[in-house]
Amino acid sequence: NNLIFLILNFIFFVLSLLSKETALLFPLIYFTYYLINYKNTNIKKYQIFFYFLIMIVVDIFYFYIRSTIIDSSQNEEVFGILPFFSNLPFYTEIIFKFILPMKLSVMPFYTFYMYFVGLFFFIFIFIWVIRYTNKQKMFFLLFLLFTFLVLCTPGMFWKRSSEYFYNYLEHRAYLPLINFYFIFIIMANQYKSKIL
Repeated sequence: NNLIFLILNFIFFVLSLLSKETALLFPLIYFTYYLINYKNTNIKKYQIFFYFLIMIVVDIFYFYIRSTIIDSSQNEEVFGILPFFSNLPFYTEIIFKFILPMKLSVMPFYTFYMYFVGLFFFIFIFIWVIRYTNKQKMFFLLFLLFTFLVLCTPGMFWKRSSEYFYNYLEHRAYLPLINFYFIFIIMANQYKSKIL
């Protein structure tokens, strides 16, 4: 059963890579989850090493295949570290749009207001997690925040060259935003138990 599960896991991992390059970061997410929960698992360290080694090999193979098919010779102002830094406000802007759905658009504006209000929400949630949750919940909630940041990151290395296109493909952040549903549910349940 474990072998079948392992084979299916890698099949779907490869399929996810063919869908979105965000899946390249799944090994990092899995490894982080394992570090948090390794005491609660019966998995041996060599099994984890073998598992992640295969995933990294798949990632490298994906990069090789992609480089042979797609022309990756992009200007550093279009693809690279410069677009990533220019897209940094996206993290907080998407949080702002999620919590306060006002003046919504499919394009990020990167406004001063959205950036700082979104940053305030993120810092507030982070402090609440550290201060008002037990150790088990804290690690889980921090893992959700970490996963949100990681899954939003890949598309931020790309910037459209035309002024008629938006800087960040915002739809890539919709799946990671699901993490905030879990965070708010846990927050609500904690205060509900205190009230009742």
